[in-house]
Parts: sequence; C-alpha cells; structure tokens
Amino acid sequence: MAMNKQWPYFLLAFVLPLLVVFWWWGAFSTPEIKVEQRNAMRYAYLVSEGDYSKAEDKQREVADLLKQQKITAGQAITLIEDDPRKTPSTQRHARAGIVIDANAQPAAPLLVGDLPQRQAVVVSARGHPFIVYGKAYGALLSYLDMHGLALELPVAETAHENTLTIEMALRR
Repeated sequence: MAMNKQWPYFLLAFVLPLLVVFWWWGAFSTPEIKVEQRNAMRYAYLVSEGDYSKAEDKQREVADLLKQQKITAGQAITLIEDDPRKTPSTQRHARAGIVIDANAQPAAPLLVGDLPQRQAVVVSARGHPFIVYGKAYGALLSYLDMHGLALELPVAETAHENTLTIEMALRR
C-alpha cells in the first residue's frame, strides 16, 4: 500500500523531467512536408567521404577558405550523394558546402556546384540533431512510399536554428 503513495512523487521526480527533456529536444514535433518550387542555388564545397557526420567539419573548412578568399558565405548546405540504407558508412560521399553569390568565383581547392530551379519535396523538422535527422528522413521516406516515388539523390540538407530542412528534387 505504501508503494501507491510513492507513484506521484516518482512521476514528478523522474518521468516528468524526462518528458520535458524529450519535448525540448523535439521528440514530439511533427515534420512539415511540402512540394514547392525551389530557387536556383550556387555553392562552394569540398567532398566529404565516410560518415555523414563528418560533413560539418568540411563545411567549417569551406567557410574558412571562403573567408580567406574574401567571398561572402551564405547558409551551410550538404548534398547527400549515397543512400545510407544501402551504402556502408566508409563508402558514403557528400558535398559539404556553403551557399555563395551566383557571380562568386572561388579558387581551388574549393569546388563549385549549382542546384537549378526545381520542383522538390521539402521536409522541415525542428529539434535536437540526435532526433531531427531520423524524424525528417522518416517523414520523407513515408511520403515517398505513399506516393509511389523512389528516393532521388542527391538530397540537399540545410540547418538553421534547430530546424533541419531536407529537399529532394522531383524528376519529371
């Protein structure tokens, strides 16, 4: 009988704080999915090989090189080139880059890529990086399954203030 009186304290002391932390991290948020026209984008990048989590280090390197070359850096962007469900992490490739002005001409070792204006499936999810990638890609894959579509690579990722946005171009 004494155990029944302890339940409210247990819930307040342990369960409620865990729920608050998971809420804070975005575990209960729902990704937003839209199909929309995306503008053309030019970016300077370096190739990142191996685990996709290493792309952020390459983006910092790109930002430093752009600063040295006196080129204004925009938003960070990662283009995922291999399906992580099918490709071992040691064999994965990504373009880790920074959006630049359409007229900018970065020098080596930076490479330049262009994303044309395109119709895309765009998924935005808010939360902590531990959670948000799984939620966003899970939502994208569910959307593709519901519409009989396949994953088209590369997938572009941008992150801003705890919001991850991924976009996959729709092929015609």
